[in-house]
Amino acid sequence: MVRFIFVGLVGLVVVGSACRTVPRTRTELPWQLRPEQAGVSGTLAVRVLGIPLVKGQLFVELYDRATYFNYDQVLNEQIVPVTGTEMTVTLEHVPAGRYMAVASHDANGNNELDTGLFGIPLEAYGFSRDARGALGPPGFEAGAFDFGGGAETVDVTVR
Repeated sequence: MVRFIFVGLVGLVVVGSACRTVPRTRTELPWQLRPEQAGVSGTLAVRVLGIPLVKGQLFVELYDRATYFNYDQVLNEQIVPVTGTEMTVTLEHVPAGRYMAVASHDANGNNELDTGLFGIPLEAYGFSRDARGALGPPGFEAGAFDFGGGAETVDVTVR
């Protein structure tokens, strides 16, 4: 994902992993999501709405407060081919907790969220609870939701 920092009246400066190539799949779950570590775990269905083109791939990521916007520490992730303008992606072995879901549409399939001038994303992205930031990504609490385990669904609208 992309990080933004506002620098005076100059504009936005991109920091972090905006144009870094991301791995196709993760080989193992982070320690906190391994089934033996989870007291109550379940399945989180992330319904992604507003996908502008039926091509490329969809990245769906799950973060908690400690890992938010640090791609190297994403808690759970699925990268799937885009098959429609609305898709549901399932994240498994999710322990009960407070999370933010993030989705991005890599329309050209280059494994990057393409950005333009000042690091502003050119491809569609969105956050749970339809959170949006004024000059960059929203704060964690703006898009955070409580997951109790079991089976739940959260919506993310990409634009």
